[in-house]
Amino acid sequence: MKEVQTVVVAWYRPEQYAAVRAFAADADRMEKTFQEWKIFADEAVNAAKSTGKAVIKVDFDHTAFMRWASTHNVHSTQQTRIQFCIEIATRN
Repeated sequence: MKEVQTVVVAWYRPEQYAAVRAFAADADRMEKTFQEWKIFADEAVNAAKSTGKAVIKVDFDHTAFMRWASTHNVHSTQQTRIQFCIEIATRN
């Protein structure tokens, strides 16, 4: 039986996206607006699903992430935001 790969996606909140970018060490690599990010994210999710991957969208609470990043002594990067989401996804 074939194992299904799972992709974890940080699903940003519209009202927090500007703060996520402002806090991010890699903001220059992020979409400038929530609307741009949403288009990109929807396309990425659809592409993953079309190849048979399971997708878990994790509600990304920027305030909780800032506490988590401080506790773990890390900067906000794509890798740390995903790690935070993986921790949330595996708790459930």
